[in-house]
Amino acid sequence: MCCNIHELRIYASTPLLRSKLPKHEPHFCLSLQSLVLSGSEIEEDPMETLEKLPNLTFLELCWHSFLGKHMICHAKGFSQLRHLVIKNLPNLEKWTVEKEAMPHLSTLIIWDCAKLEMIPDGLRFITTLQNLDIFGVSQVCLQRLQEGDEDFSTFYNVNRFSIY
Repeated sequence: MCCNIHELRIYASTPLLRSKLPKHEPHFCLSLQSLVLSGSEIEEDPMETLEKLPNLTFLELCWHSFLGKHMICHAKGFSQLRHLVIKNLPNLEKWTVEKEAMPHLSTLIIWDCAKLEMIPDGLRFITTLQNLDIFGVSQVCLQRLQEGDEDFSTFYNVNRFSIY
């Protein structure tokens, strides 16, 4: 039980996180607001567990924290999340964001996810998204964004949209 922890940073693979996150318990980490996972080498999609943390406002998944190919943010998940950083997840090919997921997200950073094929269509339902930075995604994804096809038009509400 970690009832008073507001910020947690894990910078290595640990036996506790070997291949997957522990399933969410109703009273586990209720106060957690900020979480950084780096190098944790989780094989199973961590979003199903993380999206249930009721006060999480900042999440960073970076440097091989997730080794799988597909992540899903489910409807009603991440109810308080405002900042999401997805960085250096070399195996990530597909990311699904369902309608009503992350309703308060304002900043999204996607860096060095070279196999990510496209930006999730479900992001268009997030009306609070103000800042979007994309760097190091697949050539197919980059071309779609730069040519202004459907993926690009998804983000017409965003104040700052950067592609590197």
